[in-house]
Amino acid sequence: MTNQDTEITEQGIDIKRFLFKLLIRWYLFVISFIIAFLTAYFYNRYSEPEYMVSSTLLIREKSDLSDGLKSILDNFGASNKSFQYENKLQTEIEILRSYNLIAQTIKELDFGIQYVGIGTIRNKELYKESVPFEVILDTSHQQLSGVKIYINILSAQKYFIEIKNHYNISKEMLFGEYFTTDYFKFKILLKHTELFNQQKPNFGHEGFYFIINNTTAVINEYLSKLSVSQTDKDAAVLILSSSGKVPQKEVDFLNKLGEVYIGYGLAEKSQIATNAIKFIDNQLEGIVDSLTIAEIRLQNFRLLNKSIIDISQEGQALFKKLEELQMEGSVLQIKSKYYDYLLNYIIGRKSDFKDIIAPSAIGINDPLLTSLIAELSKLYSEKSVIEYSAKENNPTLNVINIKIENAYNSLLENVRNIIKSTQISIDDNEKRLAETQQEIQKLPVTERQLINIQRKFELNDEIYTYLLEKRAEAGIAKASIISDNKVIDFARPERAANIFPRTNHNYMIAIICSLIIPLLIILLLDFFSEKIMEKKDVEDVTKIPIISTIGHNNQNNLIIADNKSRSIINNSFWNLKTNMQYVFLNTNHKSILVTSSSSGEGKTFCAINLAVIFSLIGKKTILIDCDLRKPAIHKYLNLNNSIGLSDYYLGKKTLQEIIVPSEQENLYIISSGSIPPIPYFLLGTDKTRELIEKIKKDFEYIIIDTPPISIVTDAIQLSAYSDTTIFLVRHNFTNRGALKLIDGLHNIKLFGNINIVINDVPLNTLAGYYAYSYGYAYKYGYGYNYNYYYSDDYAELKNETKSRKLLKRLFGNWMVK
Repeated sequence: MTNQDTEITEQGIDIKRFLFKLLIRWYLFVISFIIAFLTAYFYNRYSEPEYMVSSTLLIREKSDLSDGLKSILDNFGASNKSFQYENKLQTEIEILRSYNLIAQTIKELDFGIQYVGIGTIRNKELYKESVPFEVILDTSHQQLSGVKIYINILSAQKYFIEIKNHYNISKEMLFGEYFTTDYFKFKILLKHTELFNQQKPNFGHEGFYFIINNTTAVINEYLSKLSVSQTDKDAAVLILSSSGKVPQKEVDFLNKLGEVYIGYGLAEKSQIATNAIKFIDNQLEGIVDSLTIAEIRLQNFRLLNKSIIDISQEGQALFKKLEELQMEGSVLQIKSKYYDYLLNYIIGRKSDFKDIIAPSAIGINDPLLTSLIAELSKLYSEKSVIEYSAKENNPTLNVINIKIENAYNSLLENVRNIIKSTQISIDDNEKRLAETQQEIQKLPVTERQLINIQRKFELNDEIYTYLLEKRAEAGIAKASIISDNKVIDFARPERAANIFPRTNHNYMIAIICSLIIPLLIILLLDFFSEKIMEKKDVEDVTKIPIISTIGHNNQNNLIIADNKSRSIINNSFWNLKTNMQYVFLNTNHKSILVTSSSSGEGKTFCAINLAVIFSLIGKKTILIDCDLRKPAIHKYLNLNNSIGLSDYYLGKKTLQEIIVPSEQENLYIISSGSIPPIPYFLLGTDKTRELIEKIKKDFEYIIIDTPPISIVTDAIQLSAYSDTTIFLVRHNFTNRGALKLIDGLHNIKLFGNINIVINDVPLNTLAGYYAYSYGYAYKYGYGYNYNYYYSDDYAELKNETKSRKLLKRLFGNWMVK
């Protein structure tokens, strides 16, 4: 085949490879689109939908109170300017969103229990008619909120109840029968029992559960999701919106909220009138009593008294003394009742004194009594803490019990003494009160009493007539009150808008994600990759010079170097040979050690082809396989490995006996031979120096293939006998950490004249590769596996931008020039 035919063949391979890469990328985007579309579909299909409903309110300027009611309050000086404010929409919005208004709305609705139908894939909240049963709570019993109570309807008469978690309740119950525990008390009534006439009906759910809601949590939930806004800045119309999983439930909430809000406005107006009427009634009640008493006293006074006598100073003093004694007696009676309560409490000893009424709460300031109660309460608290971990005869607990007993006895004695002293005070008060009442009986009737009675009678009569007139006016004003606001559009379930899931929006996101995610993955992998991807990646880590680059090899033949082919990879090795000649300007006998950081980087491939290149230019070259653990050269060159380097070290063979000529003129091979038990000790002997010195006498180039340096140290030992070292770095395979390793070894002079060769550099393809692998492990715990991927496409590493590099990886060099 001519060189022109070779170039045409390579171009054809490149076109096929590009088309294959394009097809792979097309499949990638198609699969990404299918996954994203199916994800969006199932998300839309099985997400529990959420709906939004709305209603509208007309907010009008608040009308003032009627003239009659206003005049009544004005006459009494009770008119308040706060009743005559201008309505502002923002104020009404805040009222609609107030906690108290929402709480009143929830209180009037049946939101105390949440019913849920259990489905195969997702559950569904049920409401009103969709619930086949009704839960009736016993409001006199405590009910634990937030717990799922599972119900399975067995027949028209029975159901099965289950409460999981730590409650562990499973029980068969009758409909209408009360279910009672420490946490719950309720009964369940079945709706539509006629459905069970023939067979158990299909309710559309695998089962049910309900939750007793916490009222405060429900109020806060609706407070957070209620939206109130204006339709237009110039319009006095408000839109009320609420969202939830059951449209009818949100409809009921909004309509009830409108009803409560309008009722709030009416109640506000009505309260003003009611307060006015209440004020008048209170005045009338007092006036009627005063008027009746004054009239009776006047009549009795005129019938019984013929003369007028003034009240003496002695009488005034007696009335004042009587009032003081009565107040003192009331206080003593209150204290006596408290002491009796305290005595019964102490004798009963039914609690730990935490719920006892403190003396100061009823006005008793006795320091000793207060300190005794506090001390006893403190001791009981300490005892409760110790009892959690102490055993029955714990010494500390016994000490606490003794202290409690002493404090208890002290308090009991103190209370009994106080009761005795209080009773003495009560007896003394009653005695003095009786004496004062006897002295009051001796006072005469005065003429001034008659004047006062007559004046009070006439005044009360005039006020009574006036108040009767004003009360009638207030009643008329109250009856004429109407609401300032009204509901324009009530919320309706058929007008509910589906706001979740947003079907079209989710499909759009799926399409965008199917395009972005593949690009993003490639970009992130490239950005965070620790692999060597370009020449700059090597230069950023180490100052060791890069002597050459080797392209892909996609041929079955490992030996691709010759002096006829014009393939790109063949030219790569010729360029490497040329650069190596500049390294050996002052040396006649050149020894080259080839190594890498780990398996799979192509050191054996490079060593073989470099040896072939030197032999093609007429240089007598020898290739030595010093990888005594996993030899490979004899496999690739079809040689017998029964005799080799290990036999020389063991003294079984001479140097001439282990040197084998190859099919290539001027190229000789020393294979590894049989695998020795400890290769490290063989290579570290003086025979290695002797071997190299003898070979240098007969050969111009010596190529030494060694094991990877990150696994064993054989290459480090052999570097002392080489003139230069080639360190193989494989594109998109070698880690940056490996370069740090070789750079460190170079810095401490373990490798002298070292150069880097970058292997397996692609041009525009990820496909079209040939792969083979080798690996080994042996009893000393050493082993490695690696794969080769080579192509005949070659491109020099360039310092490209990330975006251009990404485009090339996505679409290839054919599309990005």
